[in-house]
Amino acid sequence: MRRLFKIVFYLLLLAVIVAGGGVAAFLYWPSDSLAAMISDEVEKNTGRKLTIEGEIERSVFPVLGVKMGRVTFANADWAESGPLLTADAAEFGVRTLPLLTGAVEIAKIAVDKPDIQLEIAENGARSWELRRIEVDTGAGAEVKDRVDRAAPDFGGGSGGGDPVAVLVEAIEITGGRLRVIDHGAGGGPVEVSAINLNGSFASLEEDFVMQGSAVAQGRPAKLDIRLASPAALARGEQATLAALLEADGVAARIRGDVRAPRGGGAPEAKGTLTASLDGDKKRTAWVRALLPSQLAPLESLTLDGAFVAQESGLDVTLNGRFGFKGEPTALRGSAKAGAGWAKGATPIAIDAALSNRLLDAGFKGDVVQTPAGPPNVKGDYRIKTPDAQALMVWSGAPRPAQGSPNALVESFDLKGGVETTPAQLASALQGNVGFNGRSVRVEAGARGGDDWDSGGALQTNLTASAPNLFSASWNGAVDQARQGAKGEMRFSSGALRAFFAWLGLGEIAAPKGAFERLNFKTDLDVDPQKGVVENIALKLDDAAVDGRLSYDVRGARPAVKATLRSDAIDIRPFTAAARGSGSS
Repeated sequence: MRRLFKIVFYLLLLAVIVAGGGVAAFLYWPSDSLAAMISDEVEKNTGRKLTIEGEIERSVFPVLGVKMGRVTFANADWAESGPLLTADAAEFGVRTLPLLTGAVEIAKIAVDKPDIQLEIAENGARSWELRRIEVDTGAGAEVKDRVDRAAPDFGGGSGGGDPVAVLVEAIEITGGRLRVIDHGAGGGPVEVSAINLNGSFASLEEDFVMQGSAVAQGRPAKLDIRLASPAALARGEQATLAALLEADGVAARIRGDVRAPRGGGAPEAKGTLTASLDGDKKRTAWVRALLPSQLAPLESLTLDGAFVAQESGLDVTLNGRFGFKGEPTALRGSAKAGAGWAKGATPIAIDAALSNRLLDAGFKGDVVQTPAGPPNVKGDYRIKTPDAQALMVWSGAPRPAQGSPNALVESFDLKGGVETTPAQLASALQGNVGFNGRSVRVEAGARGGDDWDSGGALQTNLTASAPNLFSASWNGAVDQARQGAKGEMRFSSGALRAFFAWLGLGEIAAPKGAFERLNFKTDLDVDPQKGVVENIALKLDDAAVDGRLSYDVRGARPAVKATLRSDAIDIRPFTAAARGSGSS
C-alpha cells in the first residue's frame, strides 16, 4: 500500500516537480506538454513508453488531481501482443485541504476498461517486469521526501513520525481484461474478462472494503477483502482482517487479527489460512499462468495453516498436499520463536518435511535473522530416494546420458548437519548411495572461515567405500577462488578388475593374476593452470612406483615434468599369456 501510494502521489505532482512553477504551472501548462513530460518521466524510470491521448483535465481544489483520456503503456520490446496496458480513461485525485494538515484523503482512483496483455517468453522472461521507479531530480527529491513523510507509517517506523491515516473514498476498476500468453507452454492465451473492482476506506470508523468480480476462463470469480475497525488499528489495537479469492477450481482464504507496529516494532498478526487449486488445468489456467515457470507441472494443491506473529513470539504451522508430475506429495512445516525473533535476538526453530513415492526429505534446526545478508542456519537435514533417476526427472533435472557415471546412481539415503554464519561454515554428511548394484558408504564434511561465502578456502574431507570392492578418501582444502585443491588422496582396491567393471569401464585386457590389486596415495596441489602431484606411492599387484609429477600450462608451450621410480616389474604373466596366445 505504501509503495502504491507513493507512485500515485508522484504521478499527481509530476507536473509541479518538473515545471517547478507550483499550482499555476500545474493548472495552465499546455495539456500536450504536460502529457509529454509525464510520458518522459515514466519512460526514464521504467524503460517503457507511456502515451496519453486527448486533453488532461486538472484540478487543485477541492481535489488535487488529474483525469486523462486513453492511456497506453508499452510492453516489453520482445512481446508480440501489443501494449502491456491500455485504458479508456484514468483518474487520480487527493483532497487538497487535508494535505495541509498532514492527512491524506484520496478522493478517487479510477481506471476504465483497462486491457492488460502479459507475455511469458520461452526463456521465462516476463513482460511485466519493470525497472524500479525512482525520482532523482532535485525537485523530485524534495517532493519524494514529502511523500515519505506523508506515507502511512502506522506508529513510527524508520521515519519516526506520528501515524498517518490514508483514506480512500473510492477505488474503481471497470470493464477490465487480462490476457496471459505463455510462449513456452504453447496453446492459446489465458483470459480473465469483465474485471470490476470497487473499494473504499472513507473513514477510520468504517470498514475498509474491497470487492471485485471477473470471468476467469469463462467462469465467475470473486474477491472480497475486509478490514474491520480501522480506528482500532490506528490506535494500536487489534483489527479483524478477512480476505477471500474464489473461482471455479480456485480458493484462497485468510482470516485473523492484525495490529499495527508500535514504538518502532513489527506488525502483529494471528489467524488461519487455506488455499486450494484443483487438477483441472483448463479452468485454472488463469492462475497457473501467473505462477513461476518451474511450477508449470503443478496438478493440484491443498494447504491449510495457522499463524501467530507478534513481539512475544512466532508460531506458524502449515500442512498440505500437492500433485506434481504425477506424484502426490505431502508437505508440512512449522516455525516457532520467542520474543525478539524479528530482530534476530532469538532463533526461529524450523521443522519442515516433504515426502512422496520418490522422496523423503526434511530439515530441523534454527534460523536467525541478520541485519544484512542471508540468515544464520544451524540444523540437521535428511534426503532419501529409492529411485534416484526418477527423482532427478521429477525435480526438473535432465536425465543423465546413458553410460555416464550419474546414470549408474540408483538410490541414496543421506543425513547431515549444517551451520552457517558470516564467520564460519561447518557441514557434515553421511549415508549410503546405491551405485550400479552396490551400496557405497559415503561420509563428507566441509569447514570454512569468515570468507567461506566469498571464494575462500574450504577444508574438506570425503570417504567412500564398498565392501570387497574399494575404499577412497580425500582430506584437504578446496580453494574456491582459484578453483584449486591441496591435500592428500588415497585409493585401495583388492578387486581391481571388478572395480573397473562396476564403474562401467569394461573388462581389463590383462592376463589372470595381473591388475588385481591397487594401493595409491599422493599429495597434490593443483588448479587449472599449474599443479604438483608429489609423494606418489603406488603399488599395483606386487609392483611399487613412487615419484613426482608437475605441470604448468600458463605459457605458450605447456610444460609437464615427471620423475617416477619403481622396483623390478614382473612381466612374466604377460609373456606367458603372449606365448599361450601364439601357440594356439
